[in-house]
Amino acid sequence: ASDEALERACESGLRLLVDSCCVSPHHASRALSLLDLASLPEATVLALSRAFGDAGCAGHAAAAFIRRGLLPRFQALGGR
Repeated sequence: ASDEALERACESGLRLLVDSCCVSPHHASRALSLLDLASLPEATVLALSRAFGDAGCAGHAAAAFIRRGLLPRFQALGGR
């Protein structure tokens, strides 16, 4: 598959994840708990950060992503 097709497929999957997280705080917690966010490549974390930072994303979903996906990475940087 071309890079462009792969990118579109990934964007679609990310949009589904973000949309499911925006339903409720419980949905956000459950959906993000299914991912091993610590092992994701930096490009994926960046794409997720952009998706959860979108103006249409619910605040509780963005907060859940920060708590589960970004905070541990920031804390690990401080431990170096």
